[in-house]
Amino acid sequence: MAAFVDELVTSEEISTDDLSQSDIYTRQLSRLDAEEIRESYSLEEQQAVVIWREMLSGYNHSPNRIARGLSEEQAHHIGEVLHTMPGTDLMRDAERVYPYGEQFASFFGSVGSIPAELVDGYLGKGYERSDAVGTSYLEQEYEDLLRGEKAIMTTLPSGDVEMQEGRRGNDLRLTLDMRLQQEVDAMVTRRIDGYGGYAFPAGRDAYVVMIEPSTGDILALVGYQGHLGTVNNSYTVGSSIKPATVLAGYRHGAIGHGSVIHDSPITHLPNTPSISSVVNMGYVNDIDAIRRSSNVYMAEIAMRLAGYNRSNNTWNTLSESYNMLREHYAQFGLGASTGIDLPFESEGITGPNTAGMVLLLSFGQYDDYTPLQLGQYTATLANDGVRMRTRLVRDVLEPGEVPGEAGGSIRYYEPEVLNTVDNPIGDINRMQTAMRQVVSVSGQGGGTANRELGSFEYQAAGKTGTAQVQKNGIRLNNQTMVAYAPYDNPEVAVAVVVPNVTISRNREFAGIANNIAREAMEIFFEQKESHQAPELAEVEDMDIDPDDTEG
Repeated sequence: MAAFVDELVTSEEISTDDLSQSDIYTRQLSRLDAEEIRESYSLEEQQAVVIWREMLSGYNHSPNRIARGLSEEQAHHIGEVLHTMPGTDLMRDAERVYPYGEQFASFFGSVGSIPAELVDGYLGKGYERSDAVGTSYLEQEYEDLLRGEKAIMTTLPSGDVEMQEGRRGNDLRLTLDMRLQQEVDAMVTRRIDGYGGYAFPAGRDAYVVMIEPSTGDILALVGYQGHLGTVNNSYTVGSSIKPATVLAGYRHGAIGHGSVIHDSPITHLPNTPSISSVVNMGYVNDIDAIRRSSNVYMAEIAMRLAGYNRSNNTWNTLSESYNMLREHYAQFGLGASTGIDLPFESEGITGPNTAGMVLLLSFGQYDDYTPLQLGQYTATLANDGVRMRTRLVRDVLEPGEVPGEAGGSIRYYEPEVLNTVDNPIGDINRMQTAMRQVVSVSGQGGGTANRELGSFEYQAAGKTGTAQVQKNGIRLNNQTMVAYAPYDNPEVAVAVVVPNVTISRNREFAGIANNIAREAMEIFFEQKESHQAPELAEVEDMDIDPDDTEG
């Protein structure tokens, strides 16, 4: 190294720039040629440097992993020369096995070294610096319960060795129906892959969330090709939020049951784009507006909440209208935490309170929400306005007496009510009726999801959504569909988001989200009848009973 360093900073520089020793060292480092240094060492010397670096990264009086994942041959070779390496030892380590392959693996989470900023907290809990801990998703959220106890080997003065057996960590029983998860995932892949690249110019993507309305239990969280966007990504979701807008209108006195509004384009409002529905619908009431998906009806609610004065074309309570809508949406989980038992989730994206953008907010063209938030919203509508905390873990099981098997339940998590929507039950029932008509009414003026779900065996209720977005300068649509079934006794709520779909004149790509929602519910009810065990991945030396895979 000295041969390089001598040429990096000259004596003249040191004198002229009045460099301190620290300045000299910093300047030397900045001028080192990494490739030249690398070529000056043999391969064996480079390997020694890497090992030495790993050894230096540890802490005094604490074991430090230098290498993991050694082959049996490598372990034998090292074992033969351990006597020449004082302080070095070979130890068995945990090996992670995913019995269902990549299915849901990302949500299970990762295990790794303790993050530097969290070391003190973990040391206070009795961890060692070299311990592996959960660093994401369920592994991180439930680290305290999943952590095992190490075996302790003590050498007595007599020379005898005393062993205190270790104990593996607890197990988590998930709310997830893994077979349902697998089949819905396969269905989404099949449907999305069935369209040519022209349908998705910004890349293929789709999400499905399935929730049990009465408990908040998550039954399936599917992202196309394993994408984690169900909890992390926010999207403009379009008209699927209209029932919440009507309920906000009821709550704040902007409309009542049966209120009629003339659906025709709204123009010339201050600082507001023109608003229209897909077609001019004429006179529509609140239920018609949901069944046929009237943008104008929702915009009129927003105008009334904003105190729009037609005589002088001004807003009187514009900021208040944003708050009234958003606070009501939040009661359903839109733009709020769903309470899911993960270390983090996106709470959506809120636009600024700009002039007349509240009209766009009223029919889902302004704020962005996650597929999980849309799922909780749907479940809340199905559950008569009672919002349940979403959850992935139902209970905690102690280790079984037989290795690899779970024992009895030591902690059960009761379903938790987060809030009840601030509307009387009559308001909720009226929107449930409207959502039923979205599916059940056919013909002219019929429901927007009748074609895809009208013949569904289990009577469903739902709401479609289409949001115009721009991606890479291209105008595209986000398709959404929220639904639940059976209508009179909901067992499953479904939210589907298919982002960035091509807008085509012949509507060849319309209804993708609707069809995915229907097939997801079909799979749910088929699985309910058959109780099929999930499919296991082909993993060598994995001893798992397929009949013992709940959660």
